[in-house]
Amino acid sequence: MSRYGIVVIYLIVVLAGCSREFDSVSSYRDYIHSEDSLYQKVVSRNGVTVTLIYQTPEALILPQLEHYDDDIQVIKQDTTLTAAQIKQKIADTDSSIVKRYNDYRNGLHFRLKLAYDDPRRDIVMEKLRAEGQESYQAWLNKLLFGLNEYITLKTKTNGTVPLSLYHFERTYGRLPYKSFLLSFPNEFNEKPILSKDNKILRIEIKEFGLHIGDIQFDFELPFPKEKLNIPPIT
Repeated sequence: MSRYGIVVIYLIVVLAGCSREFDSVSSYRDYIHSEDSLYQKVVSRNGVTVTLIYQTPEALILPQLEHYDDDIQVIKQDTTLTAAQIKQKIADTDSSIVKRYNDYRNGLHFRLKLAYDDPRRDIVMEKLRAEGQESYQAWLNKLLFGLNEYITLKTKTNGTVPLSLYHFERTYGRLPYKSFLLSFPNEFNEKPILSKDNKILRIEIKEFGLHIGDIQFDFELPFPKEKLNIPPIT
């Protein structure tokens, strides 16, 4: 092996053992949503773009962390509260965020985004426009309740892992895509999914009505290590 090859392998090993730290919500959000992020995979086919983003527990509580400082300031400036009440409300706010964070740590989560390349077309409303009310209603019901039949996770040691649950996030036309939060268990067949024995985590999505065929997303394991130094999860 050449000296160059040895150096590359060394750097990979060293970097894999290091964790990246973030001190602001904005820097962390930019990192996980950047186009070259290891968390994000994209498939474009037949005029449709499907994006899958691995969601860390930190990523899932970013909306709460974004407003944390402002929320604490509002509590501190509330003149109707005693010092003891202010302290308790801050503790309750912290506890609520930490509880949500720990709940998310009990699973593996991915955000699925579906969009037509033509911004004039909408993933949901296109059925109504092209095929009528009955077809539209069946399509909407599938998106709301039936995608668990089409989406699975696979690893070498766990085999095929079904969705635990998913949530269709309503955007009311404000975004150019439709978004779903997919959740899988941390363990399956009595083995952790993020085991060191698994080098690839694959999400498979069977054709369910977008006419793009079956698609798959391969994520290399382990996922990058990172630390978000922001209260109250620091």
